[in-house]
Amino acid sequence: MLLLERYGPFSDRILPFRPDARLHIVLGPNEAGKTSALSAIGDLLFGFPKRAEYAFLHSAKQLRVGAEIRLADGSQLCFRRRRGDKNTLLDFKDAPLDDGLLTPFLGALKRENFQNEFGLTAKALRNGGDELVKAGGHLTETLAATSAGLSALMRARARLEAEAETLFGTRRAAGKAFYAVLDRYDEADKQLRASIVTADALKDAEEKVSAAERACETLMTEHDHVGRDLARRQRAQRTRPKLLQLANMRSEGAAYADLPGVTVDQLAAWRSVLAQASEIERAIAEFDAGDAEDQTALAELAVDETLLAEAGVAEALRERLGAVRKALTDLPKRQEAQRGARDMLAEDARRLGLGGLNDLLERQPTDPALAWVQDLMRALRRAEDRLAEAEARLMQARRDRAALEAEKPADEALDDPSPFRQRLDVFSDLPADADQLRRETAANAAEAASLIEDAAALDPCVGTPDELARKPLPDGAEIQAALATAEALAEEAKGLAAAKDAVAKALAAAEKEIASLSRTGAVVAREDLTQMRACRDNIFAELGLHLDGEAGARRRHFEALGAASESIDTVTDSLLSDAGRAARIEAALDRISEAQQERERLTAAETALDLRREAFAAAWADLWTAARIAPNPPSLMVRWRERASEILVHRRRLADKQSATQALADKLAELDAPLQILSVALGVAVDGALPIEVRYRALCATLDNMQSRWTQVREHILAHRNAEKSVSDAERVQAESLAEHEAKRSLWPDAVAAVGLAASASIPEAE
Repeated sequence: MLLLERYGPFSDRILPFRPDARLHIVLGPNEAGKTSALSAIGDLLFGFPKRAEYAFLHSAKQLRVGAEIRLADGSQLCFRRRRGDKNTLLDFKDAPLDDGLLTPFLGALKRENFQNEFGLTAKALRNGGDELVKAGGHLTETLAATSAGLSALMRARARLEAEAETLFGTRRAAGKAFYAVLDRYDEADKQLRASIVTADALKDAEEKVSAAERACETLMTEHDHVGRDLARRQRAQRTRPKLLQLANMRSEGAAYADLPGVTVDQLAAWRSVLAQASEIERAIAEFDAGDAEDQTALAELAVDETLLAEAGVAEALRERLGAVRKALTDLPKRQEAQRGARDMLAEDARRLGLGGLNDLLERQPTDPALAWVQDLMRALRRAEDRLAEAEARLMQARRDRAALEAEKPADEALDDPSPFRQRLDVFSDLPADADQLRRETAANAAEAASLIEDAAALDPCVGTPDELARKPLPDGAEIQAALATAEALAEEAKGLAAAKDAVAKALAAAEKEIASLSRTGAVVAREDLTQMRACRDNIFAELGLHLDGEAGARRRHFEALGAASESIDTVTDSLLSDAGRAARIEAALDRISEAQQERERLTAAETALDLRREAFAAAWADLWTAARIAPNPPSLMVRWRERASEILVHRRRLADKQSATQALADKLAELDAPLQILSVALGVAVDGALPIEVRYRALCATLDNMQSRWTQVREHILAHRNAEKSVSDAERVQAESLAEHEAKRSLWPDAVAAVGLAASASIPEAE
């Protein structure tokens, strides 16, 4: 059924179709609305266009079309379409439907394809005939042009031919892209042939390469021998000055033995400062040189102000020179075109039977006379077409009126089923509600089973969703705080472990360095020198006590003093010659001491951390004691709590859905008795054991049948009235067209006389 509520010339017009028919034919005279109905179907399926073409009787906002469609699976789809940007699909109660409701049925079909495939009109057929003439009789292209909208095939072919002409022509031209590429190809082929190497040339080249490689190997061998000798000489030359310099430095260093020592860090700092000072001086020198160059360039720069002021005039003359050169280039073409035009005019004069070009120009009618004749010819053509169309329309209107009078229906007194329709409209939501009840019941059962599975999948498990809802679970903030504490403790433990590992590596490195430095012999430290000096002082004091004693004791003390002094000199010499190694060993010993102290501190920190971990574990377990849950680590329980919250939220939503489903079931139960009363009023016996939506559809089918018969009667009456009006309108239009044609024909003799023709000349002769 197609409902034309407010569209084009229609108001509340219904086109019923038999559900069991495989083909429907819609007949009607011209201006009856067949094209409007076809456009209404397109707007119904694909939406109204931006421009409201059929808003001449009703405003654009009031346009409405609707339909009741039976799908392939036997189900029905009822919807209406309004004009707008969104929510254009409505049900029969003006409630919005999903804009994608028709997508599963239309698929990839677009409005243009629908019109070209299923909406052929007389205009489309005429356009197809025009394409047939243009194509030179290619029937396949013409049929495609009228049925599938492929009239652009000829235009595409013309475009491709024009593009081919720009690339390639029958005559060779340097400006064609194909010939330019062909020239490049020929040149490349020549170069390729010139680059080909013969077998003899290749053999000679390979022999020369082999001889060169053998000579190269001989030279490389000699080069290696000479290089080794040269390297030894250069090494001797490099080392001799350095050895002499070292000897001089030792002698100079002995003179500065009493100076205080300089650390490596101080020496590096002094060198860094000297390097920075040198870099600053170099940068200053570069800036001064650049400034001098800039000043010189500025002084040498000279600008001709007069020439600069005439820049615009020079530019204009340059552009004019280009235009003059182009005009000189185009002059031969324009002269050739002028000669062609003169030849064409001479040929036209010959065909018209005139003496020549001058005679043709003298006989040329004035532009106003030509315009008058051309305008009058077009007006006569239009008047003749309108007169023929009016006469055909009048004949068709009379035939339609006669056919309607012969098809007068027998049951014109049929009652209007609208009251029953209004009573049945109260139950219009019943099928959707019943279907919704079935779907919601099944969905609720599936969601309840899914909730039970989700609750059972929790680890630790707490039973059903109802049991989970009864447990006093900690809130998310407490769990997040515990997780932050656990992560902080873990991060602290990780940091302590990394620090201990670093300390162990530092100890091993220091011990390894000491072992490596000690391989070349024992190293004397400053403490050893201090102890020896103290021992020497004691011996010297003892010697002072025995200077006046016996000679043997005095000699022993002198010998002991000499041995102590010799030992001190030996240690001093060792410290001076091996000061770097001794300093590195001393620094390594300091690092070992510091590392051992750091290791003791880290061990104490680990002990304190273990105590805090135990306290946190006890507090974490107490947090879940009220819920009687043995918790996993906080990192896992955060997600557990989120999933538990989701389950509880879904449980509440499911309870709300179940309440709404029960309310819908109660609503359907209340509609059972009123529907039975309406069945009795319509005289339809329906089994009460059937589902309520099945009984509703049976009543709808009965009422649709009544509506169809009543609509047919009303449509016949309205069609007869329209036929009478069409006959009167056609008679009036025919009289007007005849008067217009006679008025235009009366002007014809004067018009053709102005261009040199007789009054009896026909329109083709004037053309």
